[in-house]
Amino acid sequence: MLGKSMRPETLASLSDAKSAALEIREIGSDAFQNSRIHALAVERLFKIVGEALVRIRESEPGLLALITDAHAIIGLRNVIAHGYDAVDPKRMKVAIGARIPVLIQEISSLLDRTS
Repeated sequence: MLGKSMRPETLASLSDAKSAALEIREIGSDAFQNSRIHALAVERLFKIVGEALVRIRESEPGLLALITDAHAIIGLRNVIAHGYDAVDPKRMKVAIGARIPVLIQEISSLLDRTS
């Protein structure tokens, strides 16, 4: 499951999730709260992260267990996609400040194992 035996589509999904997470971190929670355009960008990036995790769950289910809060991030993606009026700014701030740094670190570690 890990290392060089990881499926190409899993590697692509990990890379996509990491790229989107890095962009979320760059925008930050203050910009998210103070700018509608930044909020929309962060929401779109969370949808990308969540969808990438869904694809990982489908291609290599065991790998998802190695990503802290993966199911919560997928759930946030679902709220953004299907309940746009239910997006809680406090929940987004926690996700940006607490979950994204851990996600970046864990995905980086998984990708480093393939090198």
